[in-house]
Amino acid sequence: MGNCVSKSGDEKKDGEEEHEATFFIAAHSNLHELPYEVFDCIQLEQLELQANLISELPKKFFKINTLTILDLSENDMSGLSSHIGNLSRLIDLNLSKNALTDLPDSLKHLKSLQKLDLSSNPLCRLPDGMCKCSALTQIILNDVYLEELPDNIGNLEGLEVLELRENSIESLPKSFGNLINLRRLDLGKNDMEALPPTFAKLANLRELWLDSNKLSALPENFGDLTNLETMDCSLNELEMLPESLSSLPNLTDLDLSENQLKELPSDWSQTTNLNLMRFDRNQVAELPVSLCKCSNLEELSFVTNGIETIPTEIGNLTRLHSVCMDDNRIEVMPEEIGKCTELTLLSIRENKLTRLPRTIRNLKKLVVLNVVSNRLSYLPLGVRALKYSALWLHPNQKKPLPPLVEKSVKTRTVLTCEHLPQDTQEAADVISQGPDEVVELQPESAAPAAAAEPAATAEPTTEATVVSESTAEVAATPTAATAEVTPDVAPDAEAKPTEEPVAAEEPSTAAEPEPTTAPAVPTEAEPAQSSVATPAAATTEESSAKESSTEPDNDRPAENGVSEAPATVESSESQPAET
Repeated sequence: MGNCVSKSGDEKKDGEEEHEATFFIAAHSNLHELPYEVFDCIQLEQLELQANLISELPKKFFKINTLTILDLSENDMSGLSSHIGNLSRLIDLNLSKNALTDLPDSLKHLKSLQKLDLSSNPLCRLPDGMCKCSALTQIILNDVYLEELPDNIGNLEGLEVLELRENSIESLPKSFGNLINLRRLDLGKNDMEALPPTFAKLANLRELWLDSNKLSALPENFGDLTNLETMDCSLNELEMLPESLSSLPNLTDLDLSENQLKELPSDWSQTTNLNLMRFDRNQVAELPVSLCKCSNLEELSFVTNGIETIPTEIGNLTRLHSVCMDDNRIEVMPEEIGKCTELTLLSIRENKLTRLPRTIRNLKKLVVLNVVSNRLSYLPLGVRALKYSALWLHPNQKKPLPPLVEKSVKTRTVLTCEHLPQDTQEAADVISQGPDEVVELQPESAAPAAAAEPAATAEPTTEATVVSESTAEVAATPTAATAEVTPDVAPDAEAKPTEEPVAAEEPSTAAEPEPTTAPAVPTEAEPAQSSVATPAAATTEESSAKESSTEPDNDRPAENGVSEAPATVESSESQPAET
């Protein structure tokens, strides 16, 4: 339960009595009716009873004509007594989040009322008398099911804040242009299709919210709102913008996302204070070069458009913190992006980038780099010097920091990882072009894998391999020398068998070609062919050795640095056969 609290006012002047203001606060107290302690308060000026269960006010309450602040928000009031007009000193009245369906016309007697909040009530209409409260500076009417405004709303010339969000308003009355002192106007989430020609008379407007309507155009004289700083006209049906929009000298935040815009005004040289620009989900195909004259721009977002190129003048935007160009058709990111050294977020996912500029190494403050779903085959080496906390390369990437590996690209070094190249066909096209071909020497880790393969299926090694779509696979091309060499042991394996089994005392040195010079050791699962043979077999082996004398010397290392195994003839001569 609340109590009356007295508080001394300002210091008294000569000849004036000291003034004490009385407050009664009982918010969130589960009250069903007005507490009787309220009536014991002397000179009660502020009464706060929000978030209770009060459904009505007693008549004697309206005799407390000293009240200046009354907060009855979040209660169960379904009606308001006509005696409300007796509270002639009321300055701030908050009746939001109740169940009010109607308001008495006696509101017009509240000549001192400056702030009125009626949000979240099923009102549907406003009394004409409300527009006679000439002292009003702030009206909050969000979510009250309004379909129209009173025709005489223009009488509230002192109004500075008007919030009408989440209603069903289709148009504004002609007198609306008389609200010349309006500084903040929120008409978001309504059904408006057009603004009246007098709208541009709101010369003192600072904040304008027109999002989630059905606007197809803005007035041509929109540029007359010279004091406008923030404008949100997203989620509409705009197809064109007036050229005067880009001449607003005080504009700092502009959001025109989710419209049907195909082009922007051509000259943005006067919007030098522009700080934020969002044109997401439109049909813009080109960024005007003059946009790069907005030297104070910090956030630039054109997600889901049809942009193909970014002007090189983007390097003039040295204060940029965030650039989002996802889902466009950008093929090249200009090197001048490296001049935007304040960048912390660079997101260019779902484009057609085949490489990133080398100057990206200059973005020392970059925190997030998102290049998912492009056509990148590798990253410039300078990426490793950045101190980013997230590098996104693949839509199924689980960790924000994938491990990067250095690769050789002609005369320079680049970076790649398991998520690169991003596009199989595009990577093949890039490699076939030549200048950006990635060449990698045969990795040492391939040797154990080759030794585990059977000799009959051994593949000749290559001198060099070109990195394909997956970095784990390399395309092997046999050299001319190894392509013509045939195993010497294979014919001997089908020689005339001996009548009695012969036990081999030493394993054969004949084995598959391996990346190392060490001979293969046979296992039980893969028995070696015995180098011990019958006299007839030995004769056959000697004959084969003579016939192969014209072949390249197997003791000389191959061109790719892999030594061939010695011929079985030598083993036969050093180990006589046993019969």
